Amino acid sequence: MNNFKNKKVLFIGPIFFNYHEVIIEKLIQQKNEVTFIPEEENSKFEWVILKISPVLLKHYLNNLIQRKISKLESNFNVIFLIRGAWIEPRILENLKTQNPQAKFIMYQWDSTISNSNFLKISDFFDKIFSFDPSDCAKFHNFIYLPLFFSNNNFYDLLPTINEKYDLLFVGKWYTDRIEILEKIKTENNRLKIKILILISPLRYFIEKILLRNISFLQRKEFVFKQISYNDFLSLILSSNAVIDIEHPLQTGLTIRTFEVLSMGKKLITTNQFIKKEPFYDNQIIAVIDRQNPKIADDFLKKRNEKFLDFADYSIDSWLNKIFGTDL
Repeated sequence: MNNFKNKKVLFIGPIFFNYHEVIIEKLIQQKNEVTFIPEEENSKFEWVILKISPVLLKHYLNNLIQRKISKLESNFNVIFLIRGAWIEPRILENLKTQNPQAKFIMYQWDSTISNSNFLKISDFFDKIFSFDPSDCAKFHNFIYLPLFFSNNNFYDLLPTINEKYDLLFVGKWYTDRIEILEKIKTENNRLKIKILILISPLRYFIEKILLRNISFLQRKEFVFKQISYNDFLSLILSSNAVIDIEHPLQTGLTIRTFEVLSMGKKLITTNQFIKKEPFYDNQIIAVIDRQNPKIADDFLKKRNEKFLDFADYSIDSWLNKIFGTDL
């Protein structure tokens, strides 16, 4: 971001681990003034509204965001949006009116299939970046930009942390993740496997008791509250290899991909598109089939002793590609 300094940035986006905080911190380090408005507060109240009616939740969130925007001064240089799953056009119309000189930039870490709303607002943006290569091939105004790794301080921890686990999975419940993990666990029962699936108590009851979809995974392998980002990094450091199961409707690489590989750990992923990336190396990245997730024995046996040259996937590089030119 060599040329991106002394700007006023309005950043609207989701609260996910601490990634929004890292983005803000990096922008401020470049002497920019950043105002952040969360796309949603992730409160229990919002969860209840969502269960009643997604339309009602969208109306509530947009009114909340609009009230926050109305209290701000105008004259922002950049309006930066990540995701925008709930944002209505009226919000962006008002921002355009109040900030006629501002550049509007959007980054998507969802696909159009799972977040169709952002297509409805895409015309407001001067630049649109997406992590999903299929979307970028379909929509020619989308710029392909993979996600990033954000932690630069883990190298100091490497000598002090022993590898407790052969395999690690940490992630939210959805679609076929439980089925895939149960197959991996049963077929690799001699390995030390750590699994933490974030799930709501209601969904756990439905999957375990009503649908009987959970057979081999134990109660301790499910959590009802998201673990901290530092705990997540510690678990990666304590593992030989990390399992990545992307959403079946998305082709973009998860942020877990970059955190794991940047830390010198092996990656086992169901995402076939990783083979097209310039950093792909079958010595440290194993691509498995969703239907038949076999992990080769020799992949895990040999210790990974090399780090990929991953500087191009740091958060600094990611931000530079978004804000470093034409602003």
